[in-house]
Amino acid sequence: MTVRAHTAAAPTSGDVRSEHGLAVRPAIDALLDPARRPRQWPQNASAGRLAVIRGFDRGSREFRAAVRDVAHSWEWSVLDVAGTPAFGAVPDGHGVRLVAAQRAAQLPLARRCAARWASLLLGPDCLAADPAALAARPAPALTVRSDREDGTAFDSVATRLSVSGPVGCHVSGAAREFTTSLAMEPTAAGILVESSPQADTSSLRIATRQVTFRLEEPTEATLDDHPQLLAPGDYAVSLHANAYHRLVPGPG
Repeated sequence: MTVRAHTAAAPTSGDVRSEHGLAVRPAIDALLDPARRPRQWPQNASAGRLAVIRGFDRGSREFRAAVRDVAHSWEWSVLDVAGTPAFGAVPDGHGVRLVAAQRAAQLPLARRCAARWASLLLGPDCLAADPAALAARPAPALTVRSDREDGTAFDSVATRLSVSGPVGCHVSGAAREFTTSLAMEPTAAGILVESSPQADTSSLRIATRQVTFRLEEPTEATLDDHPQLLAPGDYAVSLHANAYHRLVPGPG
């Protein structure tokens, strides 16, 4: 009698991709299933677009491929976002209803995009959760309009916009003031404004109306943890109380 030894074959690239995408597949499948969508989505809505916020490493590419496979099975298209856009350069997100981020490091950009597109956000803390237990909670954000020599640009701020000075600004229609730095955050009560009239002092206040400021020259800024260079021009910042929804494990 001949005895043959059988050795398990090494996984193919497709198998490896499935391993990397295993955690996200049930969540994406449940969110795109019309019978299981969160109540914030119309149950009879047609297929839309899904955005993937990713890096450039192999794991990120495999994550994108796994999400794309599930999305295409529901006849959804996928918008691939790799790298951080400059101010006003977030891709056209028409029809994007869901934003998926694989890692915590990608959450600042994912929040910014979700706010810009008024979408649901699926973060890494939800990838392994029971899809049936996911709840969508509203989150505020800032909308920034910029009128510059090269035209008008729009962007969103999900956590914080910090601008280096000197900056001339108006807060809720008050008289113009000059500050060495200016920072704004969205809150449920309004825009939290932090300004520094002098280098060693700062003040905090809540603005219930828009904040405007003017830059006379290219200025360094930080938008949702990412460095930016803002062009000279006039900027107007407004609050959107329910700009996007973030998915969280547990009851809503």
